[in-house]
Amino acid sequence: MLQRPNLKTFIISISFLSSAMAATSVLEAQPYAYVANVSGYTVSVVNTGSNSVVTSVSVPGPSGLAVTPDGASVYVASITSNSVYVIGAGSNSVTATIGVGASPSALAISPNGSQVYVVSQGANQISVIDAASRSLIASIPVGLRPTAVAFTPDGSRAFVTNLWAGTVTVIDTASRTAISSFNAGSGPSSVAVSPNGQSVYVTNEYSGNVTVHNTSGNLITTISGFDFPNSIAITPNGAKAFVTNANGSSVSVIGLASNSVIATPAVGAFPTSVAISADGSRAFVTNEYSFSLSTIDTGSNSVIATLPGVGIYPYAVATAPAAQQAAPPPPTCSSSISPGSGSYNWNGGTGSVSVASNCPWTATSNSGLLAITAGQSGNGNGSVNYSVSPNSGTSGTSATLTIAGQTFTVNIAGIVCSFSLSSSSASVGSGGGSGSVNVGSQSACGWSASSDSSWLNLSSGGSGSGPGTVIFSAQSNGSTASRSGVLTISGQRFTVTQSGVGFAAIRVSAGGTSNLTDPSGNVWSSDTQQGNHAETVSAIANTNMAALYQKESYSQGTLQYQFTVPNGSFTVKLHFAEFYLSQRGQRVFDIKINGTTVYPGFDILSLTSPNTAIDQTFPVNVTNGQVTIQLVPIAGSPKVSGIQIY
Repeated sequence: MLQRPNLKTFIISISFLSSAMAATSVLEAQPYAYVANVSGYTVSVVNTGSNSVVTSVSVPGPSGLAVTPDGASVYVASITSNSVYVIGAGSNSVTATIGVGASPSALAISPNGSQVYVVSQGANQISVIDAASRSLIASIPVGLRPTAVAFTPDGSRAFVTNLWAGTVTVIDTASRTAISSFNAGSGPSSVAVSPNGQSVYVTNEYSGNVTVHNTSGNLITTISGFDFPNSIAITPNGAKAFVTNANGSSVSVIGLASNSVIATPAVGAFPTSVAISADGSRAFVTNEYSFSLSTIDTGSNSVIATLPGVGIYPYAVATAPAAQQAAPPPPTCSSSISPGSGSYNWNGGTGSVSVASNCPWTATSNSGLLAITAGQSGNGNGSVNYSVSPNSGTSGTSATLTIAGQTFTVNIAGIVCSFSLSSSSASVGSGGGSGSVNVGSQSACGWSASSDSSWLNLSSGGSGSGPGTVIFSAQSNGSTASRSGVLTISGQRFTVTQSGVGFAAIRVSAGGTSNLTDPSGNVWSSDTQQGNHAETVSAIANTNMAALYQKESYSQGTLQYQFTVPNGSFTVKLHFAEFYLSQRGQRVFDIKINGTTVYPGFDILSLTSPNTAIDQTFPVNVTNGQVTIQLVPIAGSPKVSGIQIY
C-alpha cells in the first residue's frame, strides 16, 4: 500500500500574495487558493481566475493551512519547528509565532474565528490557540496518531480523526475536553461536517471507504469504492462532498442526498488535499506527485483547469471561507434517505432504509416485487423495512419505493449460472500422468477450461454445458523442484501439483581407491575420474573423518570432475587439506563450477595450517543436467580430497 510522505523529512516554504495586495481586496475578490508545497519550501498563492501563481513567502516546515473567516490571516502548522506561524494577508509577512505540541501537522479555525485547533501528531493531542492573544491556552489528549480536525457549523463540537486508533474523538469546545469517541473505518484520515451540522463524514484510508455518522457518532451508512481516500471537503450548500483518492489519481464526488458516489473525475498523481471555493462553484485539488493543482467545476464534476508547476510536492490547499461559513436556515421540511438504492440476487431478500427528516412522511411500494414490512409512515427520523420477491426471469429487473418523497431503487439480478468442482486440486508424480475433475452446473450453463502452464494440458473437456468432466495430462518433470499449474474452469481454480525428480546426494573420496564410510554412515565412493593420487599417514586436524583428508587427487593442469544431476538448485561442497606443502602461495588455483569462477585464487594455506581440514561450499543452479567442477592452476598443482553434491 502507497502511504503519505512523512512530513518530518521535509522543510517547506510558503508563498502568499504580494505585499501590495490589501486584506480587504482578498475578501472582496476571493480568487485565491493557498498551496503548501512539501520539499518546495513554499506555499504558492494561486489566482484561480487566471490560474497562475502570484507570489510566495518563506516559513519553516509548513504542513497544514487554514484561513481565518475574515480572510485577514493564514495560520500555518510548522511540523519541523513545533510551532504555528501567523501570516498577515495584507503584509504577506509573519506576524506571530506560537509554540504548540510536537509535530503539528494540520489545523482548523473555529467558525467565529476565536480559536485555532492544531493537530499535534507527535503528542497525540490537540493544541488550542486563542486567536485574540495568539497564545496556547489548552492541550486536549486525543487518540493515537491524530491527522485532521473539523468543527460543527455552530462551533460547539470538534471532531478529530485518529489514524492508528481507528477512531474519531469528539471535543466539547466550551469546556475544551474530549467527551467521547466513536469507531470509524480502518485508518481514519480526514473529517468534514455537513453545513446543516447533522452529519459527520470520515475518510478511511486503509479500508477504502467513507463512513457517515451523526454528531453522536452513530453510523448512518458506509460509502465504498474509494482508493486510499485521504481528504474530504463539502460544498457550502451541503449538496456534494469531494474526496481525494491518493492511489487512484482521482477525486470521488459524493451526492449527499443519496450518500453515493456520482462521479469520479481523474486528476494528477497522488492527490492529497481538496478545498472548496467560497461560492461553492470550484474544488481545488493538490496533486503531490504531479506538482500540479487541479480545478474541478462542482456543477459538472469535471476538471476545467490544471496548473502545472504549482510547487514541488504540493501537499495541502486552503481557500478563504465564505463569510462566517454560515449555513442557510433549514427548509421548513427536509427529508433524505440512506442508502439511495439496493441490489439483490435473483432470489431476493430483505433490507432497510434510514430516513432523516424533520417532518411527517410515508413510504409506498411501486411494484409487486417489493413489499414494505415495517415503517409505512413516520414523523422525524426513522427507518423502512422491505422484502424483495425472487426474480423468475434470466434478465435483471428493477423496482422502486417512494419514501418521504425520495425514490429508492432496488435492482434484482436475473437467474445466474453457478459452477462447482468436485475437488480443488490434484497431485501427479515427476514422471507425469493424467487426472480428472468433475464440473457441476445447471444444464443450460456453458463453461470452458484453460491451463496456465505449457506442461499441463487438457486431454478432453475443454468446454461443455451443464455437468461434465475435464481430463488433464501432465508432462514429466526433469527438475528436482516441484511445480504447480492451474486449470481455470468457469472461473474456478483447480491446482495440479507435480513432484520433482528425486536426487541422492553424491559423495566422492577424491584420491581414494576404495569406498569410505563416514561417522554418519554415509558411503563415499572411490575416485574413478582422475589418476593422479597422493596420500599421507599424518594426522589431520579439524575433522572427525581424517581418512577422507589423508588422500587427494591432483593434476599438473586443470583438475576436472563432471557429474550428471537433474536440473535444479544444489550445493557443491569441496574438502581440502594441505599435507605436502608448508608455505602459502605455493599452491594457488581458481575454483570453477559450470564455467563460473566461484573462488578465484584459492590458497589452502592462506586459510588454515598444514595437515588441517578445510571445506568450501558453493550454491549452483543446474539447467543442463551437469555439474562440472574445474580446479584451474595458477601456482603449483590444484588438488581436492573430497566432493559432495546435495
